[in-house]
Amino acid sequence: ERGIILQPYDFWAAGPKVQEQEKLSEEIIKCINDNNYYKKERNTIRDIFYYHKDDKSSIRVWDSIDRLLSNL
Repeated sequence: ERGIILQPYDFWAAGPKVQEQEKLSEEIIKCINDNNYYKKERNTIRDIFYYHKDDKSSIRVWDSIDRLLSNL
């Protein structure tokens, strides 16, 4: 069994785990209707993985490219 590198899986994969198509449909509808569904868990994972939590990622990427090009 290969498994997943990050254990425990339920912590790192924030959100419902389903095994049947009907349950998948139900969970998708819950997510669409409730913006706070699993929000605490999603924010916990976000805070672990991401330093920046704003809308400026494109600017940061462009600034990095610009600096690299300026050094040529």
